[in-house]
Amino acid sequence: MDLLTKESTEFPVPENGDAVLGYSTDRDYRSVRAFSNSWMKPLIEGKSFHHCNEGLKITDSLKNSLEIGSGFDVLCNDLFYALANGDSVVADQTDWKTMRNFSEQIAIRPKEFTGKVAKKNEEAFAEWQMLNMHKKIISETNYKKILEMIKSVATNEKWAEYLSGSIWQPCIYWWEEGLPMKAKLDHVVTKEGKLIPVEIKTSNTVVEEEFCKKAFNTSYDLQLVHYDTALRQYYKNEEIGVFRFLVCENQSPYESTYFFADEEMYDSGRKKRSYCIRKIKEYLSKGTPLTKYPKSEETKRLVPPPYSRKFLESLETLNG
Repeated sequence: MDLLTKESTEFPVPENGDAVLGYSTDRDYRSVRAFSNSWMKPLIEGKSFHHCNEGLKITDSLKNSLEIGSGFDVLCNDLFYALANGDSVVADQTDWKTMRNFSEQIAIRPKEFTGKVAKKNEEAFAEWQMLNMHKKIISETNYKKILEMIKSVATNEKWAEYLSGSIWQPCIYWWEEGLPMKAKLDHVVTKEGKLIPVEIKTSNTVVEEEFCKKAFNTSYDLQLVHYDTALRQYYKNEEIGVFRFLVCENQSPYESTYFFADEEMYDSGRKKRSYCIRKIKEYLSKGTPLTKYPKSEETKRLVPPPYSRKFLESLETLNG
């Protein structure tokens, strides 16, 4: 699959073989040569296959958001594992015996290593980087935010209902329409005989209308259909329940809440995903290699955007 230019690990399932479930680090998962919902997302935005391979452009604000999201997800898993096992948990303490995942996967950058590191600290900083080279790094400021968020969700019964006893971050690999596919889910919980996929999201807002708009614009609908497909490929004889989103604000007052995906969200995701698969298959059928740089020789029209119409109409009224 010459479209997958950055992936280096061979796909673990022989063509037409049964789907496989496993567990792996983010780095190992990303290296597997297969199509994910994240890889497909730029196609929905009208971008080229080159953009699919480039992945997210990490701006400073996005880096900060990703720091909070990754640390929060890991600590959530530790929290609800602790609660499910009857352990007492104090959210602002850092010595829970059940914080093993957080300490293994996340490193908190000390203040003296923030910004431009002083010359006297350079050797110690280099050693700290070496010791934590396989971990996700977060700042102390973001760690304090994460603890505030944990205090919020620790008392939210919906979160406990959908995270206690869940399977955490299973990776599923399968073939679909001749294409290798992969998905790494947040959580899967069994309730009333159904397997329910659960995704943790952090957001600057949990207001229903605003979050629904964000969910569509950032293709959460594509994500939930891709994950639903993964579960159906692996758990062929199980009933798959409706997708849940557990959402917590990443700023004060750190409200935590719960959304479920309705049929319209599924329908939207199916249309987006079908479009992406069609585009991939069309490209592969041509047998032309991906060029180094994207280019388009198609003639394109430059027209005023739809939102400008009211403004232009108001000018026309004034001119009249």
